Amino acid sequence: MPEPRMFRILVVEDSHSERLFISSVIKAIQFEGATMDVMDCNDGQKALDLCQHQTFDLILSDWRMPNLSGIELCIAVKKHASPPYILLLTGNSQDEDLIFAMSSGADDYLAKPFAPKVLQIRVVAALRLVSAQHVMHAQQQELTQALALNQAQLNDKQTELQQAALLQQALLPDAEFSQNHWQANHCFIAASELAGDMMQCFAIDNDTIGFFLVDITGHGAGPAMLSFTLTQLLNPNQVDWQLTPAELMCHLNQHFIDPCDQGTFATVLIGKFNTLSGELILSNAGHPRPVIMGPQNASEINMPSHLPVGISKDTQYTNWQSILQPNDRLMIYSDGAYEGHHDTHGMFGMQRLLNICKNTVSLGPSALLAHLQHCLSLWQQGQQQDDISVLLLSHDAIEK
Repeated sequence: MPEPRMFRILVVEDSHSERLFISSVIKAIQFEGATMDVMDCNDGQKALDLCQHQTFDLILSDWRMPNLSGIELCIAVKKHASPPYILLLTGNSQDEDLIFAMSSGADDYLAKPFAPKVLQIRVVAALRLVSAQHVMHAQQQELTQALALNQAQLNDKQTELQQAALLQQALLPDAEFSQNHWQANHCFIAASELAGDMMQCFAIDNDTIGFFLVDITGHGAGPAMLSFTLTQLLNPNQVDWQLTPAELMCHLNQHFIDPCDQGTFATVLIGKFNTLSGELILSNAGHPRPVIMGPQNASEINMPSHLPVGISKDTQYTNWQSILQPNDRLMIYSDGAYEGHHDTHGMFGMQRLLNICKNTVSLGPSALLAHLQHCLSLWQQGQQQDDISVLLLSHDAIEK
């Protein structure tokens, strides 16, 4: 229970007897156990001087006084940042006097002569209002402090997210990765600070590259942490990439953990490519089918797709094999590359993605990815809806 407070009250009255009378009436007030600290002075100028150096909750002032009237005192005091409540006491009882007093800054008006009980009631009403204002001010200070603390914590979290996003970017493929005239270009756009997508491309040996793309359901910090975990499970320093993509997928599926048990899963595509022979081996766990772009056409690979990683430990994954020619390109991507929604025209769609691939065969890989990114941004009207990841393998013989 809060301790009873003390109210500081100033009585301004040029009549000595009136000052004593008013002060004694106020000191006799019983209000919520509060203490009345009553000061007095005999003119408005002295009252104004006191207000320059002290803080009062309530001022009771006579209207007509030497040096500075009660009205002039009201006008001057109300210019302060936190002015006190002012009760003006006067023998003037006309309506126009009341209007003039209130418009000059008085909070209440009491005509003389008055009964002590009436004065006490008016003072108690004023103190109730002052108490409420103090409570509101204290609550506002608490809210301001809480807001400042929350903002500081939010800034810290934002900094952490930005640092995590930089780390995530650092885990992406080398922008200039190449082997035996084959190169890997990529496009990576997170829907929020952190993405649920992650991809990588690296050399297994002098002739073979390995690559994968992981897409966790959702986006943000949770999926990003899980995609990071899966990426580490596929790190060539952690697992033997002499295994086939299907065996790597089984390894990933067996070690997948949904920490919050919320039905989270991942679509994954894992591949190995021999940059000398052109042999391509892929394994697909519920991921969008890759696209092969030839000199005249672009089409999805008709390959088997199995359950996403994390659905069932019993899932068996298989390999798909083919030969990639030097004039072919292989594009793997997350569903964000074609599921963007337009308010009027609906989903971007797989067919539109294929059309872009067909119509950009004359572009180099970097220009192709930039054009695709531009088309997706226009379709989504600048509102990123999902993580977008695209990895493009191409021979430098078709680099424009």
